[in-house]
Order: sequence, then structure tokens, then C-alpha cells
Amino acid sequence: MTIEKSQVQVGNFFMTPSDQLRKVTKLVKDDKKRTRVHYLCKSGKIANREFVFGPNKSNPPLLATFVKACDRLLSAAELRQLRIAKVITSGE
Repeated sequence: MTIEKSQVQVGNFFMTPSDQLRKVTKLVKDDKKRTRVHYLCKSGKIANREFVFGPNKSNPPLLATFVKACDRLLSAAELRQLRIAKVITSGE
């Protein structure tokens, strides 16, 4: 399953096919007017891990690349379950 570009919004959480959890932190336009996605990531299966910067801060992926890498936008129910499992901790 792929995601739509319109789903990529700051604060949204996504899962990749390899169970990497990604949280979008910023969307910026580069000098060619292409959207680049800044995000944090961590394992979607291991509790109590901190998010780390996903991409290189100076060269974040293009929106199209981010969309291809993600499997799905997480639903409110999925986010609740990840919070209960402490994969997503308070304040994240």
C-alpha cells in the first residue's frame, strides 16, 4: 500500500514496510521549488527508544522519495496502540 503526497503533513506518523516509524517534522521547498521532508525515525516494534533524525539534515529526501519509502499513514487507533506499547512515548 502506498501513501498519497497530500497525507504527508507535519506531525503525521508513517510506517515503512520494514517497520520503521517516521514522524514528519518539517516540509520545506528547495531552490528548485521541490518539497523536501524532514522527519524523525525509530523502530516501530521496540519500546522506549528515542526518535533520531531520519535523513541527513542538509539533504532531506524529496516528497516523492518519502512517499515511496512509506507503507502507510498510521491511524489514530494504531497510534494509540503504539503509545500503550510505549513505542511512542509521552511528548512524542
